Amino acid sequence: MKTHTNIIMIALILFMGASISLKAQSSVSYWYGELNVSGSTLPITLRIDRADTLKPIQMGSPAQTSQMFTASKYRFTITDSLLFSIKSMGVVFRGKFNPEKDSIIGTFKQGMLLTPLAFSRTKELYQIKREQDSRPLPGGAVEKELSFTDKGGYKFSGTLTLPSAQGTYPCVVLLTGSGTQNRDEELLGHKPFKVIATEFASKGIATFRYDDRGWGVSVPDSALLASTTFTFAQDADFILSQIKNQAGVNPKQVGFLGHSEGGLIASISAARNKDVAFVILMAGPGIKGIDVLRGQIQKINSLSGTSQKEIDFQIAMLDKIYSLTQKGKTDSQIAKEMTSWFDKALESYTPEQIKDMNLSTPKERQMSYSAFIMPWMRVFMQTDPAEYLRKVKVPLLAMNGQKDAQVIEKDNMPAIQKAMAKAKNKNFEIFTPESMNHLFQECKTGSPDEYQSIGQTISPLALDKMSAFILKVTQGK
Repeated sequence: MKTHTNIIMIALILFMGASISLKAQSSVSYWYGELNVSGSTLPITLRIDRADTLKPIQMGSPAQTSQMFTASKYRFTITDSLLFSIKSMGVVFRGKFNPEKDSIIGTFKQGMLLTPLAFSRTKELYQIKREQDSRPLPGGAVEKELSFTDKGGYKFSGTLTLPSAQGTYPCVVLLTGSGTQNRDEELLGHKPFKVIATEFASKGIATFRYDDRGWGVSVPDSALLASTTFTFAQDADFILSQIKNQAGVNPKQVGFLGHSEGGLIASISAARNKDVAFVILMAGPGIKGIDVLRGQIQKINSLSGTSQKEIDFQIAMLDKIYSLTQKGKTDSQIAKEMTSWFDKALESYTPEQIKDMNLSTPKERQMSYSAFIMPWMRVFMQTDPAEYLRKVKVPLLAMNGQKDAQVIEKDNMPAIQKAMAKAKNKNFEIFTPESMNHLFQECKTGSPDEYQSIGQTISPLALDKMSAFILKVTQGK
């Protein structure tokens, strides 16, 4: 799973008031700021163009996506103060231009987070450039933009990458990890699925990557909010049925590559779908979701220097939530029981310690567990991948970096191996590189805080292992 820290994912609608002209030397100006979140920095950019009536202000988070988001309204006050809010995310920024008009000093607020944020004027829009992500397709390779609408009326869009316009090729359907993501599985300036598509094309392997259900939707509807891993597995089934009939794809050689939760989705689909030719699990879980989360809390917090006492508290809170969701408690029932639980569990902590843990108020306490009672999380915590892996008979490659802090290798890989033994799957391989993290970057600690600073998107060793496996299991079929 991708890390669930306070990183700001800007799936944005910007909201501002009426416009008053800002004095500037040029109609277009670019701005760069760094948001301090959980001990790391997140670049934030602005593009302001007073002459553009359609896109007067655009804001971006280049470490997360290359997309810029256009303001629906904006306001500059008479005193040259700037105010904007991101309604869908509960974000508010208030700032003031300095006399030279080359900086904006202000505050950024989202939920319980309130932090200073300063923008400096730049000559051009700041962008994160990754060498692997910008690599061009090999000569002869082609990309096709495809769209498919399922029986429920949902339209999926994606990119089919073929090694050549001629011939037929084995094809991999790429499945993203948890959270709504675009077809490139774009994260912190990295585009892992784009890198995979380009690399595989050079090896004679086709890929199809698609935007997740809900990607680009600013206000999710009730059906989307109720979606779970099993909803996404149904989506994978549907995509597979469409891709196997595409020109250039060998219909008998279409498999799944799932990263993190995508590995669980691949396991579910492969267990019930005879058309799946092979499966690659990139840090796919092998143990129950609740156990994955316990491991995450322990390792990520240990790497960040959190005391064991606070880690134990977080795990105890998770276990309490899990027990309530197992009993089918409603959100309001959980809120009532958690109020009593917090009162008792925090008795041994000083007011200062409680403040440091952001648990001083009822609102803070509710926010600390709100994500764990959402429909997706309720299902994920109770789902055991082994139940599905035991039914997978097709060739399977399981990969897990030993420094992965989100899907712990020493916990998950033995469970996958045990499930494969019960499946009597003789076409099963493992790859557990010593120095790789959850994204299969070569790293130092494996902490999610490293993801952005590492220039590499995916280790060439991991790319070579996956492509070699696919070519081996599809040869002669």
